[in-house]
Amino acid sequence: MSYITRPYQKAIREATVVVAASDSKDKTRADYVCTGSNDQNTINEAIDSLPSGGGGVLLLDGQYNLSSYISIMKNYVSLFGQGFGTLLYLENGANTSVIRVGDESTTLKGIYIGHLQINGNKANQSTATECDGIYFYGGSSNYITDSLIEWVYTHDNYFSGIGLWYTRYVTVANIISDSNDHNGIEINYGEKNMVLSSLLSNNVTVGHGILIVGSNYNRIIANHTTGNTVAGMGFDTNADNNLIVGNIIEESTPIKWWSPGDNNYFVANEFLNDPDMSYGLFRSIKVGTVVEDLLEEI
Repeated sequence: MSYITRPYQKAIREATVVVAASDSKDKTRADYVCTGSNDQNTINEAIDSLPSGGGGVLLLDGQYNLSSYISIMKNYVSLFGQGFGTLLYLENGANTSVIRVGDESTTLKGIYIGHLQINGNKANQSTATECDGIYFYGGSSNYITDSLIEWVYTHDNYFSGIGLWYTRYVTVANIISDSNDHNGIEINYGEKNMVLSSLLSNNVTVGHGILIVGSNYNRIIANHTTGNTVAGMGFDTNADNNLIVGNIIEESTPIKWWSPGDNNYFVANEFLNDPDMSYGLFRSIKVGTVVEDLLEEI
């Protein structure tokens, strides 16, 4: 019997190392044991130990206290926990993201992050250039591609729960992104990404469930946005040709146009505060530089 193997699954075959938190229930099977302080150093050491072809790092149950970010700079790396009992906690004054993939100058692919919880401890962070729970840091000539983020509970981040910059073919699925100070999920200057079956709730200040900036041909499918202070979904800087299907959007402002977007299709979404738009087929039309409700029914 043969199987189709996705790029991020290759890592699991190559090599897997096990990391324990200082309070993990069973440390005997761990290759690395964290001390409970600056735990990103131990996790990064485990990632660095993987072969050039990639591999997996399993984080056992427990709390990992981070004073800086976990860095992924290799192809085909999987970082996964044992469910929400694996907690990555950002220490006071860290002022950074929790997990950072890439550095803007490196092309990466085949990254997998899943089955863990992130607490960004936003009340004890201050202004920083990046403070996302998971930050994919691609560049205009160095995209991050063919990757998957799934089954992550990311909350209380100073910026967004998940921030994707210059990504292509990245899937975000079955996420809870709650109570972040910016957005649940941001897609910035990317294309052909997917956000599926996720709960995006109670994000404040910038406050969108999903914000799409300068990004095209993305698919936003079967998500639920609720309690976000600005809008369920936001579009900015020529976000064109995106497909938004089967989402439940509860906010009184379901869609926010920061700048006009062209040929975005909205299909069979449920707008709880705008029933006239629910379950219809709508298309956005760009009219010069006018920022307004640009949807038309088709």
